[in-house]
Amino acid sequence: MRQAGMRLLKLLNNWRERRRPRQFDEWFHVEFDDERVRVAAQPPKKLPFEFDIYWREIRRIVFVAEGLYWSDWVCIISRNRAESYDIPIEADGGLALWEEILRRGLFDRALAGEANRSLSGRFEWPPAGPSPAA
Repeated sequence: MRQAGMRLLKLLNNWRERRRPRQFDEWFHVEFDDERVRVAAQPPKKLPFEFDIYWREIRRIVFVAEGLYWSDWVCIISRNRAESYDIPIEADGGLALWEEILRRGLFDRALAGEANRSLSGRFEWPPAGPSPAA
């Protein structure tokens, strides 16, 4: 009887684990070097994707604060693509990317402090207005 109960418990745990939403750091991976940022992702129930963003092509960064229960996002706007590259801070390597963006001076540190303390909002650098020269 005890073995049957343990087997049932194991089956229930396996069933629950398969249905648990996967966290960003389990399927969204970010790494970078001196030349580029590389993203590789295998989102649940969607096609995997990869892309590279070259540091020299970045023209604007938007930090999106989503509150306590959602991941914040770094949106990278490049010179060669109309849409932004959206990267969750909670991705594997996401926080390291944010720190590298700050180290490289691609986002204002004072504004980053304000964004990190905020529960919601969009914080853009350089500030909204005409796009920086391409």
